[in-house]
Amino acid sequence: MDTIIITSKEQLIEIVRNAVATELTNKQPLNNSNKRVAITSIRQGAQFIGCSEPKFQSIKNSGKIRFYQSGRKFLIYTDELLEDLSGFTTKNRNK
Repeated sequence: MDTIIITSKEQLIEIVRNAVATELTNKQPLNNSNKRVAITSIRQGAQFIGCSEPKFQSIKNSGKIRFYQSGRKFLIYTDELLEDLSGFTTKNRNK
């Protein structure tokens, strides 16, 4: 049976903050790898940079990132992608 713990709002906030801080310090950064990895699909690219697949497709088609293509197959290296996107910004939709 689970134990019920009675706590104040402030104590609960502190418990949650500590748990979140612990999890964040234990996580390895996704995009901070020095290894050169090849991306071979729109889905992989979108997951790698954390955007939707249509957005990644439009970034690729815009020519803002380097990619290598032979027929329908393409290849994007993660180190080049991060380098190309380092100065990339998107429009602010709240204007």
